[in-house]
Amino acid sequence: CPVVGGRCYDNYSGQVSSAVVLANGYVDLGTWYGITPFVGAGVGVANSTVSGLTDTGVTVGGFGFAPTHTSTNLAWAATAGLDYAITPNLKLEISYRYLDMGDVRSGAISCTNTPVCGHEVQKFHLASHDIRIGMRWMFASIPLMAPELPLVTKY
Repeated sequence: CPVVGGRCYDNYSGQVSSAVVLANGYVDLGTWYGITPFVGAGVGVANSTVSGLTDTGVTVGGFGFAPTHTSTNLAWAATAGLDYAITPNLKLEISYRYLDMGDVRSGAISCTNTPVCGHEVQKFHLASHDIRIGMRWMFASIPLMAPELPLVTKY
């Protein structure tokens, strides 16, 4: 930092957008009074883009910008929730999901009005905590298994 004995501060501004595709699996933990708790997990990919990144030097007044950069990463999720059977074919569901989309990096920052510029790259870790409420419709009712009849032998 050109300021002797001081600290340099930067303000970063930009946009991050992500598209995530996951394969998910869920396990019901039983049903009591129409309420079914469940857990789930998912794995897939996240395609994330950092665009319009600017770097404004607060201490020394420099300015920089970075080109758009896209990263593709492993993504994973963990879910827990409850569903409630309103009718045999309609369920109300509430769940929590943690979604990890990995790290996304900016393009190399090009500086103006600054004598020293290291063309730094910023890295961000993307994750999401989601509360989800939805409804599930079952198109076909699940057939109930008839109890087995006792084996009877006649002599």
